[in-house]
Amino acid sequence: MAQDANTARELATHETEIRHLQADLDKVMSDVADIRMVVHDIQNAISKGMGESEGSKKTWATVAAIAGILSGVVVALIQTMVN
Repeated sequence: MAQDANTARELATHETEIRHLQADLDKVMSDVADIRMVVHDIQNAISKGMGESEGSKKTWATVAAIAGILSGVVVALIQTMVN
C-alpha cells in the first residue's frame, strides 16, 4: 500500500514537471514563430534594398547583427528549457 502511495506521488510530480516543460516548449515555439516573422521582414527589406549599392554594406551588417541577436535568444531559451 505504501508503495502505491509513493508511485502515485512520483507520477504526480512527473505530471507537474511535464506540464511545466510543455508550457516552456509552447513559449519557445511562439518565440520561434515571432523570429520567423522578423526574418521574413528582414528578407523583404533586403530584397527591396538590393538595388542600392551604397547602403548594401550597412544593410548586410545590420542583418548579421540582428541574426546574431536572434540566434543568441533562441539558444538562451533552449538552454533554460533544458536546465
